[in-house]
Amino acid sequence: MYELAVWMVILIVLSAGAIGGGYLVGERILGQEAARRNMRYGLPWIALGFAIAFLTPIVFTQWLMVPLLYVIGVGGWLLSWPFRKQASGGLVFNAGRPPQSRFLLWIGLLEGVVAAYMTWSSLLIRDFYSGGSISTLIGLVFWWTLTVFFIALGLNNLELRKNGVCFMYTVIPWSRMISYRWEASKPTTLTIRLKPRLPILPDFMSVNVPKPHRGAIDRIVAIYISSETLSQSS
Repeated sequence: MYELAVWMVILIVLSAGAIGGGYLVGERILGQEAARRNMRYGLPWIALGFAIAFLTPIVFTQWLMVPLLYVIGVGGWLLSWPFRKQASGGLVFNAGRPPQSRFLLWIGLLEGVVAAYMTWSSLLIRDFYSGGSISTLIGLVFWWTLTVFFIALGLNNLELRKNGVCFMYTVIPWSRMISYRWEASKPTTLTIRLKPRLPILPDFMSVNVPKPHRGAIDRIVAIYISSETLSQSS
């Protein structure tokens, strides 16, 4: 019980540090207003994830389906990308990798270090061939899937296509976009207001585009959606 309490305190401290660090990075990349908006939408999901972690501290040994479903979901999502990208129509403009992608690439490399350590400790320090080998294997696959996930996001380009915007392995149709603006605190940050698929999902997306491409992106986006001032509550 004491060890569990210690680990929970460490988890809380690390989570708080990660949230604070993520906000500072977001503010630097996207600007203060967009970073605060992201934090308002993101904190409830972070709290939910923390609650799940708190209630199931030994998820890999008791709930093997949780990491297994994650691996299957991420694998299917990445493998289906060529088909979803093809459905988004012909390429109109390739803006390359925005700063968010480069940041996620570093996160992916860090996850790779963690996955490598977990693999090494499982194979050499622990008895991998004990009764818990299946749960250990699923745990290792989970960590490597997480690594591949972040690296894939980090290598993905921002593309404007005939039927929508491709960003981080997601296609956002032009028909879902209501309005757009360039953030006053960060003129290279493009914020687009969206029709959310579900009420609990954000109704906006913000991306910092490479400065040399701002003019071209502005001209293309203006063809498909209106330039309007987004409400401060967005």
